[in-house]
Amino acid sequence: MGRFELRPNEWNTVEVALPADLPEAEELAEFTLDFERAYRRVYSGACAALSEASVEGVEWPAAPEWRPTYKDFNLYFGDPHFHTDLSECDRGYSGSLDENYRFAKERAGLDFASATDHAEHMTEEMWRLTVEKADEWTEEGKFVAIPAFEWTSELFGHRNVYYLHSEWAMLFDSTDPATDSPHKLYRAVRDADERALVVPHHPCQPGFPLPWEDSDPEEERLVEIFSKWGSSEFYGNPLQRSEAQFPGGFVLDALAKGFKFGFVGGSDGHALRPGMRGLTAVWAKRLSREAIFDALWERRCYATTGAKIRLEFTVGGYLMGREVVVNQYQAEALYPLEVVVRAVGTAPIVKVEVVENGIVKFSEQFFDPHGFVLKGWPQGMGGEQRKFVVARWRVDYPVKLRHLSRYFYARVYQADGHMAWSSPVFITVRRDVG
Repeated sequence: MGRFELRPNEWNTVEVALPADLPEAEELAEFTLDFERAYRRVYSGACAALSEASVEGVEWPAAPEWRPTYKDFNLYFGDPHFHTDLSECDRGYSGSLDENYRFAKERAGLDFASATDHAEHMTEEMWRLTVEKADEWTEEGKFVAIPAFEWTSELFGHRNVYYLHSEWAMLFDSTDPATDSPHKLYRAVRDADERALVVPHHPCQPGFPLPWEDSDPEEERLVEIFSKWGSSEFYGNPLQRSEAQFPGGFVLDALAKGFKFGFVGGSDGHALRPGMRGLTAVWAKRLSREAIFDALWERRCYATTGAKIRLEFTVGGYLMGREVVVNQYQAEALYPLEVVVRAVGTAPIVKVEVVENGIVKFSEQFFDPHGFVLKGWPQGMGGEQRKFVVARWRVDYPVKLRHLSRYFYARVYQADGHMAWSSPVFITVRRDVG
């Protein structure tokens, strides 16, 4: 019998070309090897799934490590928002910095993490320990810890501050008159480290509302769209907590005001369980603090409810997080735009949606809410095959709305209730662009 030919494909799985002397080779010409099983690609309309196929008597080669890639980027998962026993929140034992980072790396299998203890609860000595532990746990290529703290204001909401450079990391308290407002915080953080990130979270909670009028779109490039507090995407969303009813405080409200957020998720946990209630995924060139930070800064990231859903979203070839700035005449040359969603779930994917300027523009239903195959799909598909979907749509040039800036992002729904939100792609139309 001839040898198998292994070829990496776009998802870094392996396509297996069968030898010509295999009886089924003519009918089953190409397989995709996923972990230890083989699947044949089956396409249906705008979607792609993997239907199971087997060949008796064939010993399949060992599967390589599975990690999706997008050109020069790898996909990494992390929890950038959890608390340790340095936060005095009266919620039981939160664990030490070491215990939380160990859980994140060894139990949750995360690539990066960040302890974000309350600045108002920490002394300078505690802050130096926070920074030192982030450096100790960072090992390029294996695990990255980012030094951070939470700025907690009863008037202006909660924000996490992340530092790229440990040597410049400074602690700022919302009760200090020098940093007791968002704009004072921005200036102080920028003076300390111009690459620092300020990230608002759970903005719609009435107990600590975050009024967007007091925020600066130029200073806040990311927003935490999901955590243990539920989803802050829009009022009435399916994962919204019942008490989250602060009017105008949702993420879509901010996007309507001109904010250009990338989306992140975090657990905001206080129980020594990083990664259990919300995750951030980043498309980064390598596993280092600088590369992870670059991905966050460029909004090459997305949020999940805690499942390690693999998501790729492009609009006109631009990856999630990208802002394309054009004038009204240059904008026409961008169209038609091809919108592509590729997702690999941890459970069967039920539906994919694309949102344009706050409204669902496209929707593709793959399976019913219980994961059963809908009419027209290949029958006999197992759960593994239902986890991989591809959807494509076309956006034509909006002649009557050519002056309008637009943003697009994707939502992914799984049969087990987990979700993912891509960061948006922004098409910004401005008159002052040459």
